[in-house]
Amino acid sequence: MDTVVQLGLVAGGGAVGASARWVAGLLATRLRIAAWVAIMLVNAVGCLAIGLAAGTGVGPGLEAFLLGGVLGGFTTFSTAMLDAWILWRTGRRGAATLCLLGTAAIAMIAVMLGLGVASMVSTGASA
Repeated sequence: MDTVVQLGLVAGGGAVGASARWVAGLLATRLRIAAWVAIMLVNAVGCLAIGLAAGTGVGPGLEAFLLGGVLGGFTTFSTAMLDAWILWRTGRRGAATLCLLGTAAIAMIAVMLGLGVASMVSTGASA
């Protein structure tokens, strides 16, 4: 399949997934579900869906649209967990563990760094 076609499928699917995540956030707000609980639920649904899709062996077009696009746009967490599972399943246990723990640790560090930089910029401090 042509790379440009795959890119279009991923982009279109990403729009669907990101929109679905946004709607899930609205629904959680209306149902008075805490934001962190809603995020956990979105991640769980995304992981279930990516497991089902990857396990059925979809073709390259549907894989690009569904796995890379829809589910990647819905939650990148599901993609990271699929990658970790593939590493684990193929015997790369150390890499799988690093992927699992490293994703969370690096993400938290990046958030703290971003907040720190934003705070410095907003107060006019220089680094």
